Amino acid sequence: MQEALLIPEIRPERFLDPSAGTGMFISTLKDVPEIHCFEKDRLTGRILSSLYPKSRVTIDGFQSIQPYYNGYFDVVSSNIPFGNTRIYD
Repeated sequence: MQEALLIPEIRPERFLDPSAGTGMFISTLKDVPEIHCFEKDRLTGRILSSLYPKSRVTIDGFQSIQPYYNGYFDVVSSNIPFGNTRIYD
């Protein structure tokens, strides 16, 4: 997916990662003007905020996204974890 976003003809303006972790997925998207990330884990979200200060980071579950953003993003993509480790909130 990351490689597809690097194709010159594909130029998203607004990108959303609903489960960003520490931002490994968005690390190659430096040319995207507006990046929004959700991360449920507080510590991981703070790390994400520090690593990508220009991105809008919400430290909360993706289900908290505001209705305003319906249809707002050009690309929504993530590497959502499917492990057995659970985040408690």
